[in-house]
Amino acid sequence: MGLLDDVAASGAPAPRRLRFDQGGVVLDGHFPRHDGVDALYSPRRTVLDALLVDAARRAGAEVREGFTVDEVVRREGRITGIRGRDRSGGCVREELAQLVVGADGKHSTVARAAGAPTYRVVPPRSVACYTYWEAVPVDGGELYARDRRAAGLWPTNDGLVMSYVAWRPKSSPPSEPTSRATCFGRST
Repeated sequence: MGLLDDVAASGAPAPRRLRFDQGGVVLDGHFPRHDGVDALYSPRRTVLDALLVDAARRAGAEVREGFTVDEVVRREGRITGIRGRDRSGGCVREELAQLVVGADGKHSTVARAAGAPTYRVVPPRSVACYTYWEAVPVDGGELYARDRRAAGLWPTNDGLVMSYVAWRPKSSPPSEPTSRATCFGRST
C-alpha cells in the first residue's frame, strides 16, 4: 500500500533503537536499514486506522464509517450486499456490490452470514492491556520479559508513550511452546 510516508507525516516518531531485556540476556541496538527503512514506527491505532481508511478510499473503495450492518443481502446463493443503518439509527439502507468485504472485526457479521470457517481456535492464553503516558523519557522501543510476563514502551504520536503489559495466568491452558525462552523468541 505504501503508507510509510503517511505514517511519518502523521507525527509518529521513528525510533531506531530497541532494548530487549529478557533478564539473563539483553539486546540493545539499532535497527538495520532494509529497503531504505531503519526505524520501527508505532502510530496510535486511531491514527493508523484513519490512514488505512484514507488509502482504501484513494484506491477506489467505497467506505461506510459509522454504519451498523444488520444483515447481509443474498442473491442467487451469494452475498451481494448489506442492509443496515447509520449512527443515528435512522433509515435502513441497502448497499449492493460485486464484492462484499467483511472488515468488521473478530466477530464479523459478514463472515458468520457467509458461513466462513473458523480455524486455529484456541482458548485465551494471556491477558494484555495498554495505555498512553505523557513525559516518559524513552530513546526508542523497550521490551522486558520475565517468567509469564512482558512489558513494553513505545513512543507514539503527540509526544505520548504507549505502555504495554501482558501476562499469562497460571491457570491458562497448556500450550506449545511452554518455556519462557521459546515463548519470547530465544532458542536454547
